[in-house]
Amino acid sequence: MDVLLELWSPEHTARAVLRDDLPAVYRELSGDQSPTLTWNDGGDDQVLIVSVADDFSTVSMLNDRTWYYLETSPEEELVEIDLGGDDAYVPKGVLVPREVGLDVLLRADDFPYLLTEYMWREQ
Repeated sequence: MDVLLELWSPEHTARAVLRDDLPAVYRELSGDQSPTLTWNDGGDDQVLIVSVADDFSTVSMLNDRTWYYLETSPEEELVEIDLGGDDAYVPKGVLVPREVGLDVLLRADDFPYLLTEYMWREQ
């Protein structure tokens, strides 16, 4: 299982990261780089996208033709984040602990587990 790592600052770069290398690579990421990691890029119905900041991550899931955010609380207040080098507004409840993004990516090939072990909200 490869994950596409994209860094958006200072310039856009992209490379594949092997599953075995993912924990070490993930822990070295800096929010200043606006990193995003995508599993099954170009997939038709199951895709995961993780954006990584210094102290949180956001996780988006495509499943059954619908996009979802992983959430840790139902907080609806919009907060501004850097998402792939652009400013974006997301509900505060979808800012999850940074390591959760890594945990989800490491279980990307087990969508039934992800769907039952985490809370998801439609985007």
